Amino acid sequence: MRQEYCHMTQKWLPLVVSINTKPSLKEWFYDGSAVVDGLGNIGSEEFGWDSVRRSTRPGTDKCDDFLAEVMEADFIRSCESQGLQAVKVKRLGNHVPKGFKYAGKN
Repeated sequence: MRQEYCHMTQKWLPLVVSINTKPSLKEWFYDGSAVVDGLGNIGSEEFGWDSVRRSTRPGTDKCDDFLAEVMEADFIRSCESQGLQAVKVKRLGNHVPKGFKYAGKN
């Protein structure tokens, strides 16, 4: 989980960021869940490398705890429904698949 400051609402909002792969192409990209409007609606997002590295910070200490918990639980349920297992990690960069190239947006 990461957090990003929203200038529109003047609040810190939680993000669930994951590494997704395209095994047949040996590519990877960031995606996950984010608040997609000022009303608190959550949606799937693809995150660019720059936004993950420069516009967000680790953790959710400045965010609404309930919203962060809901987003994390929703993401885990979504992974399970696809037959995937979500794993919480401290540093995403340590889990980039070796031999895969970055194919996301910047």
